[in-house]
Amino acid sequence: MSKEDSERDDGSDYFLSLNRQWIGYEKGFWATFRVARVEPSEERPHGFQYSLSLHDVNDDRVLGYNNAHAVDAATGPARRSKRPRVFDHINRRGRKPVPYEFTTPYKLLEDFFADVDRILKKEGVL
Repeated sequence: MSKEDSERDDGSDYFLSLNRQWIGYEKGFWATFRVARVEPSEERPHGFQYSLSLHDVNDDRVLGYNNAHAVDAATGPARRSKRPRVFDHINRRGRKPVPYEFTTPYKLLEDFFADVDRILKKEGVL
C-alpha cells in the first residue's frame, strides 16, 4: 500500500470484512457485527448500512451502534415540528437513542470499542 493509499484508507474494507463476525467476552458478553455497502442516500450518505452490538449473557442488547431507522437529532424544549432526523445513532440499555456523527468506519469502530470497554469494565469483565 502506498502512502497515498494509506492516507485515503478510512477502514472501509476492514469494516466490511466484519460482517457476520462476533467476539466472545468473559461472563457471557458478546459483540456482533452486520455491515453492508449500500448506495449512498440522504439517510446513509456514507454508503454503509450497519449494526454493531454488545449483548449480555441473557442475549439482551446492552449497546448498539446502527443506522436501521431515524432518530430525533434535536433535544431540549426548542424542538418542535421540524425535528431533524438522523439514521446513525447509539442505543444504550435503558436510554433513548442518541444521534451518532459518522465520519469514517475506523472512527465508528474506535467509538464502539471504547464504549464496549467502558461497559465491560463496569461489569467486571475487563
